[in-house]
Amino acid sequence: MDGEIRVFGYELMNYLYCNPFISDEDLYKCVYRLTDRFCELDIAILTSEIDEWALDSMHEPYVKFHLVQDVCNRVKALISAGDNGTYRPLLTILTEKDMNDLRVVYDCCSILIEGEYTFGESGEGLNPTIKGKEKGATLLKPIYEKYKDFSLEVKIEACLPNSIGKQGYRRLFYLDKVLELWEKDAEPFIRLFSQTNKIKGNKTSLPKELDTSKAKEVLGRAINVGLMYEDYSYSPQFIKGQRKRFAELASQELGIKKKWKVFQELWGDNRLAQVKIYETDPDKIKFIDRLFSKDIIERCKYK
Repeated sequence: MDGEIRVFGYELMNYLYCNPFISDEDLYKCVYRLTDRFCELDIAILTSEIDEWALDSMHEPYVKFHLVQDVCNRVKALISAGDNGTYRPLLTILTEKDMNDLRVVYDCCSILIEGEYTFGESGEGLNPTIKGKEKGATLLKPIYEKYKDFSLEVKIEACLPNSIGKQGYRRLFYLDKVLELWEKDAEPFIRLFSQTNKIKGNKTSLPKELDTSKAKEVLGRAINVGLMYEDYSYSPQFIKGQRKRFAELASQELGIKKKWKVFQELWGDNRLAQVKIYETDPDKIKFIDRLFSKDIIERCKYK
């Protein structure tokens, strides 16, 4: 197939020689893909490359020659055993199309998970949101599952002499980035987020004053910027001063008279009315103000 992207036996042996403690499972998966499901022709090519590598390693000191033999025997044992019937990946060889797909996935999901670089009153930097992270991690998970077993190919190519910045590594650049984005950011978020949901328990019920289409639209503004979850409970980054300001502005827009009672019931915070907004970072209050019209803000000048 044109445009196939794969490592070869010689590269694999060099990597195993430097990293002999790789698990049998990971090594089996790599040999499976390297031989395209233990195809006879590919097995013959791989065996020939192993023998060539062993011959080239004869100049190694005697103490290392045993390691050379061990590495060769380990791979040849896997080849002899063949397909064990337990590994059925979606694909065994990466193509240029796969690499283009991975590039698009990384470009989109990294913005959702890591946030866009913004310039604001409180400074410049990445500005991720809870909702963005959740959406990015959800989109990334099936892609990671499809390509995760190719992590060894990334490691092999990255360890080749002078590979960084060369074509051999650049072709796997986005695969490496997708795997890293999942393992270091998306997976921890999903794991911790799901634990938070378990702690929160059942879906938050809405007070009758907020159980209207208009009220849900107002609450949705906080959800869209990651301050609240879909069940209307608040996220850790939605601090008390912001919650009080939001309750005040939302009540003004919705015509709610007993504002503190309603939002204390929503969030289970009986001390909301005692929170002093002026003790909160002004930039964080301005962030809430941007969710409402100037008219509403003018009617709710906070002290």
